Amino acid sequence: MFSLIVGTIAVEIILQIVALAAPKHYALMLGKAPPMMIKDQILGARGNPDFPDHDKDGFRNQSVPSQVVMVALGDSQTYGTGVKREEAWPKQMEALSKQPVYSMSCGGWGPTQSLLLFNEAIALHPKVIIEAFYDGNDLYDSFASVYYDQQLADLKTTDQSEIKLIREAEERNTLKNEVDSLFGKSDGPAVPEKSPKQIKSRVKEFLGKHIRIYQLLKALMDHLRRTNTSQDWETRKRIAESEKDKEFYQIIDQGNLKTILTPEYRLFALNLSDHRLVEGHRIAMAALNKMKERSEAAHIHFIVMLIPTKELVFQDVVFRQPGAMSKTGQALVENEVLVRQKTASF
Repeated sequence: MFSLIVGTIAVEIILQIVALAAPKHYALMLGKAPPMMIKDQILGARGNPDFPDHDKDGFRNQSVPSQVVMVALGDSQTYGTGVKREEAWPKQMEALSKQPVYSMSCGGWGPTQSLLLFNEAIALHPKVIIEAFYDGNDLYDSFASVYYDQQLADLKTTDQSEIKLIREAEERNTLKNEVDSLFGKSDGPAVPEKSPKQIKSRVKEFLGKHIRIYQLLKALMDHLRRTNTSQDWETRKRIAESEKDKEFYQIIDQGNLKTILTPEYRLFALNLSDHRLVEGHRIAMAALNKMKERSEAAHIHFIVMLIPTKELVFQDVVFRQPGAMSKTGQALVENEVLVRQKTASF
């Protein structure tokens, strides 16, 4: 009993020290880390420097170097949403090339945000700058940045016929409203979490505020509860199958390949019959061109990486069986191939 008491006190002292010396990491242990992103007047949003996985500038790196060999610009695909920092492609490239790669990325960004950040990238004096162009939403992101966030106004079209078509489409329903109506479904069916019970006991309230062992054990129990209810593949699959709009989700369950596609959402962001998305592609290409010009002026090699949607990646798997790919999925693949051809041609 004496050993147990002394050991518990020792652990509590250690946790108290950790909480004081590394508050960001302790908050992450408790699942109470600060928000990953913060609002930004120019970029719309950017990484939060106080988030444990970020450097002092809010980017997903261990630290801010004085100089690097490569800089990676992009959105959540480059940031590595859903995977560890070392599993994101910039760090994978760093491991393969044995050259330092600095990631300057954030979910929701597009080529226009990269252009707005370009001077920061050049200031690191890299030999190479890589802009990751994601087919899945960069057309919309580019349009929204210029037309909704009022950034880079010089990239707006001057073609009066296009201006008229864009205005008429926006008057019917803004592209932002249409995206917001779909966004709730875009990441796959979510499992509702049970709301935590309100702590009424003063003893529990005191323990929750001051005793680190109690905080850590409670965080562990909450994590296990969430894992058991929301991360199970069969649970997510069952929920997707029960959705009213079954056409929205396409379930892939073939051996080790298990995922849920959202072709309707991706097709919306690659709808080439919508003049606003065509304008978004033109803006994105103009932003890439400006980045290339600035790179050349600074004697930096500029590369554009084309990142496909998950639907395009999985098309060979889906098309193995006749009729397996929905009409929406087929239209998405056709549109995306066309966008990639136009982008590569540019």
